Amino acid sequence: MTPEEFTSCKTWISMHYGLETFTSVVPVEGGSASQPVSEFAPTDELDWESWFDSAKKIGAGGVMLTTKFHSGFTLWPSTRTIRNIDHSPLAGRDLVAEFVRLARIYDMRVGLYYSVEDLYFRTIGGAFPDFTGYTVDMLHEVLDRSTYGEIDLLFLDGWGASWEAFGGLGYNDVNYDAVMAEVRASQPNCFVTINDHEKVAPVHGDWSLWERPVDGGNITPNFTAFPAAALHDPLHLDYGVDGYTGRWFKHDDSELETPIDAISPLLRRFYHINNGYVWFGNYSAGPTGKLTSDTKVMLDEFW
Repeated sequence: MTPEEFTSCKTWISMHYGLETFTSVVPVEGGSASQPVSEFAPTDELDWESWFDSAKKIGAGGVMLTTKFHSGFTLWPSTRTIRNIDHSPLAGRDLVAEFVRLARIYDMRVGLYYSVEDLYFRTIGGAFPDFTGYTVDMLHEVLDRSTYGEIDLLFLDGWGASWEAFGGLGYNDVNYDAVMAEVRASQPNCFVTINDHEKVAPVHGDWSLWERPVDGGNITPNFTAFPAAALHDPLHLDYGVDGYTGRWFKHDDSELETPIDAISPLLRRFYHINNGYVWFGNYSAGPTGKLTSDTKVMLDEFW
C-alpha cells in the first residue's frame, strides 16, 4: 500500500479484542502475563459481520485488528508461544484469518496491530531474552502471505525510544533493522507505522502517528488541539466505546452511559479528515464478542 492509498482511506476503524477483554478488575490496559488463557471465552459467537457493517456504513476504508497486545496472547495459533488461541476455549480457530477474510469480502483495507512488548515472554526469556528473534518469528507467522494474503497496514506498538524511556523495549532491545527486514520480506507492500510518539522526520517506520490524548490534546471534544507538525500524519485516537476512560478494550457489555461518549470522537472525524488527517477510531466488542446495541445504532445512524 502506498502513502497515497493509505491516506485515501481517510477513516480506519480498529477493534481491540483479546485476553485483556476478559478481566474482572478494571485493569492496566497492558494486561497481565499471569492471566489464564482459559479466560478468553466469548459467551456468544463473535459478531464480526455487524462490526464490519458499522465500519462500512461510516465510510471507513480500512479496518484493523489487535492480533497481540502487551500481555502476549495471540489471536492466531502461534507456534512460538503457548499463550495463543489454540490453548483457549476457541481452540482450532484463527481469528486473524477470520478477520482478514471478512475484510476482503467487505472490500476494505486490512490492518494488523502487533505489540512488540510481550509481558509473558519477559517471564520465560531469562535475564537476557532474545526479543529480536522472538519478534521476528512472531511477525513471520502473522504476516505469512500464504495464510493471510496481502496485509495493507502493520501497526507496531510497545516499542521504541519513548517506550525505552519508561523501562520498555527500545530499538536496541529489539533490533529495528531485523524487524523491518522481516516485514519487507513477508509483506513487501505493507505500510508500517510505529507508535513511538515521534513527531519530527525522519521517523521509524513509514509514517508517524499522533496518539491522542497521550501526544497532546485533552480528552474532551477539541477540534484545534493538534499542532501543525502533526498535520497529515496518521491520527490515532485513544477512544473506546466506553467513553472518556482512555481504555482500548471494552471489559464489559454494558451500554454507554451517555451517547456523547461515542459520538464526540465521531464529530472530531469531520474535522480531522477535512484537514488532511487519517482518522482512526476504536470501537471494540465486549466479552460476549458483540458490539453493544446502542453502539451499533449510533454507528449505523449517526451519518
